[in-house]
Amino acid sequence: MEKLPEFDAAVLARSGRLTLTKEPVTKSVREPKMSKSSRKLPTSGYAIMIDGLVKTEFATRDGVQIAARDLKRRFPMLQVKIYDAAAGANLDVSAS
Repeated sequence: MEKLPEFDAAVLARSGRLTLTKEPVTKSVREPKMSKSSRKLPTSGYAIMIDGLVKTEFATRDGVQIAARDLKRRFPMLQVKIYDAAAGANLDVSAS
C-alpha cells in the first residue's frame, strides 16, 4: 500500500495553501433549519397525516380509515390524522 506524503502545517500556511484563522461559528452551522414537507394537501379524496405531514392519499373513506387505524395500532406513539379534502378538515384517529 502506498503511503501518502505528510505535510507540515507551517509550510502549507506559508505557501498560502492553508489558512490558520479562527472564524466564529455561525448560527446556521449550529442550528440546521428543517424544511417543511413539499407534499401538498390533496384537493380531492382523503390523506393520512402522520405528525402533521401528508404521507399517503386515498380515494375512499373506508380505505383511509382502515390504513390509519392500522398505523395507529402498530405505532401508538405517532399522531395519526385523516385529512378530508371535501370538508377541509383533519380527523383524529384512535387505535381501536
